Amino acid sequence: MSLGNTGVELCKTELQSLKNLQVSKTAIVDTLRLEKDTLTAQLTERKQKIEDLEKEIEKLKSALTTKSAPNPSSIPKVTPAAQPPKMSPALSAHNPINEPVLENDAKEEIEDTNALNDGNDFDPQVQ
Repeated sequence: MSLGNTGVELCKTELQSLKNLQVSKTAIVDTLRLEKDTLTAQLTERKQKIEDLEKEIEKLKSALTTKSAPNPSSIPKVTPAAQPPKMSPALSAHNPINEPVLENDAKEEIEDTNALNDGNDFDPQVQ
């Protein structure tokens, strides 16, 4: 009869494994349902946002088309000749041509401008 007991124990073990498998399967199905519900809610929310944005786009398009565009023939055109010519900074009254542009009052540091040029610095071929 020991052979019968082994068969019964084997069936009990197999039954317990099936019950454990059923519990795991139920937990997995519940988890998947929860994930599905979460994703469905997110999808619904995004669809609503898309719908709202599409409505806003239509409103903006409508606003752009209803604004009156200026008539191109009524806009006065400015020709380049009508604008005063821009003066080069070198020709400006603030920077006379004959005076060097000195920064930080460098002009005060030079006492005698002729002392700086003794005539020996020139290339004899240029003279």
